[in-house]
Amino acid sequence: RVMDFSTKHFKHDIFYNNGVSGASLEDYISIYQCYKERDILPKKLIIEITPWIFNKNNNQIRWKTLRPYYNRYKNIDYNIINDAEIFAMKYCPLLSLSYFQSSLPKLIFGKETPSPRKLINDNYSKLTMLADGSVKYPNEYSNADQKVVNNKILDYVNQKEGLYSLNGFNTLSKELFSDFNNFIDECKSKNICLEFYLIPYPPLVFDKIEQDYLMVLETEKAIKEIADKNDIKYIGTYDPFKLNIDESYFVDGMHLNLKGISIILKQ
Repeated sequence: RVMDFSTKHFKHDIFYNNGVSGASLEDYISIYQCYKERDILPKKLIIEITPWIFNKNNNQIRWKTLRPYYNRYKNIDYNIINDAEIFAMKYCPLLSLSYFQSSLPKLIFGKETPSPRKLINDNYSKLTMLADGSVKYPNEYSNADQKVVNNKILDYVNQKEGLYSLNGFNTLSKELFSDFNNFIDECKSKNICLEFYLIPYPPLVFDKIEQDYLMVLETEKAIKEIADKNDIKYIGTYDPFKLNIDESYFVDGMHLNLKGISIILKQ
C-alpha cells in the first residue's frame, strides 16, 4: 500500500521503493536477504506494516518466488524446493492471460511490447514504474471522480470474500510475531535505522474492521509496543478518524491518494 511512495516524498540521498503487492512478513525478510547477500544493506529501512502481517491465514503466496532468500535467512535447506516448483515459479507466468494479452500485438502486428520498466499490467490498469522502484498510477485511477472512489470503497466493503487477506484472522500468530521480532533484532544488529508506517483505511472500511476484524486493531497495538520497546519511529495508524481524514484521501478501499500520502508524511 506504499508502492507510490517515491523519492520526491523523502529527503534522502538515495531512496528505493521495494513495495510489492500484498506484502507479507516473508516478503520483508526475503527482500532484506537480497540486500544482505549483496552487501548493500540500507542505512534506513522504512517498513509499511501490512494489517495482515500476523495473520497466518492471509493467503499470501507470491513471496514464494523469493523463497530461496527466505530459506537462507532462516537457515533452512533451500534445496528442498523441487524441480517442479522451480519450473512453476519461472514459467507459469507465460500461461497467464495478462501475459498473453500484452504479447498479442507483437504476435499479430510485429510491434515491440512495452518495456517492463515502463508499463506493467496491474489489477488497477497499466501503471508506470519509475527508476526508484515506485509506481505511478494512471490519471484516471489516481484522480478519479469522488463518486467513482466512493463506489470502489463500497464495493470493497461489501465483497463476498471479505476484506483482503484478513479472513481467518482470529489471533496474532505466535510464529509470525516471533519472526517479526527476530527480524527487527537482525536489522538493529546491522545498525539499520528503522521506521514503521501504518497506512489508514477509509472510514467505511475501518468501521467494518472494528466490527469484524478486531485483530487488525490488536496488530496496531502490538506494533506500537514493539516500536516503543526498540525506540523505533512510528508513523500513522489504521484508524482514519485519528487522522481526521475521509474518503477524499483515498483512491479505493485500501490505497491513499497523493493528498493522503502527504498526511502520513507530515507526522
